[in-house]
Amino acid sequence: MTPDDILSQTSRVLSDEQRRNFFRDGFLTLSGWVDRTMCGRLQAALGDIIELCRERPGTDEDFTVAPGHSRSTPRLVTARRVHDLHPAFWDYAARSRLADLASDLVGPNVKFREAYLNFKRASEGEAVSWHQDFPFFPLTNRAMITVLTYLEDVTPEMGPIEVVPGSHRGAIYDHYDGEGRWSGRLTDEDYERAVENRARPQAGPAGTVVVFDSCMLHGSAPNTTPRDRPVLVIGYAAADAFPYTATPPSMYSKRTWQIVRGRPAPAAHFETVHCRVPPDWSLNAYIPPDWPEGTNADIPSVAKPAGMM
Repeated sequence: MTPDDILSQTSRVLSDEQRRNFFRDGFLTLSGWVDRTMCGRLQAALGDIIELCRERPGTDEDFTVAPGHSRSTPRLVTARRVHDLHPAFWDYAARSRLADLASDLVGPNVKFREAYLNFKRASEGEAVSWHQDFPFFPLTNRAMITVLTYLEDVTPEMGPIEVVPGSHRGAIYDHYDGEGRWSGRLTDEDYERAVENRARPQAGPAGTVVVFDSCMLHGSAPNTTPRDRPVLVIGYAAADAFPYTATPPSMYSKRTWQIVRGRPAPAAHFETVHCRVPPDWSLNAYIPPDWPEGTNADIPSVAKPAGMM
């Protein structure tokens, strides 16, 4: 569906002004949008995930941990597929009004993409290079969004996501370097032309939701505070947006691309998009686009069902 088609549908949770602002700017920041009860459930689930990580000796198919991780001092960096690790995260992604928010922005028929927890470690959480999400897993159309939920207060010093308003309506940039190797980031020249002095950091209290278009230019600064910054990342797409590259094994779940609102699409919606094909993630270690480049080594792959795309 096009933005005009989506706006013609009755909204579930967002105002028409909020939806128009999203299509104009490419993002929405909804301060304290998650109610206190749900926020408490998610925070409790976060604690359970940390306890589960405590039992793991190191980085594995579920967790990436920082050096110095131990049972007594868990140092969680990323927890993958948290919707499979704890029911509270699936309830939030599929059964709460968050999926209604997604339907207001991609259309009434919505499918789930992924959910993971991303930490910026206190005083050592790295910057995230500027990039767009779409080139990592392109679809037949652009109706794909990412939703961040702040599980703790996020201050400007903690390295919140930064966006360039309106950049989703521009070019989809090459995420390969000058020698043809996948880098997963803008070149320095593209950064200077498209991002420099235009970025807007999106700080907010616990319960804040930041939702952005898959073609939005975004990145973040390091966490310079003595507090960890845990963020829940959930992806959705329109039911008629189909991937034409492999789903990374480290991201794949039995719930990947499951319909969470509306019904399956009878046909794909094709949109003309110029986007270079990413590496074959079924053969290469995949790193989600909002992980720093330095944390991408040695993530074990997860066996995928035969015929998985």
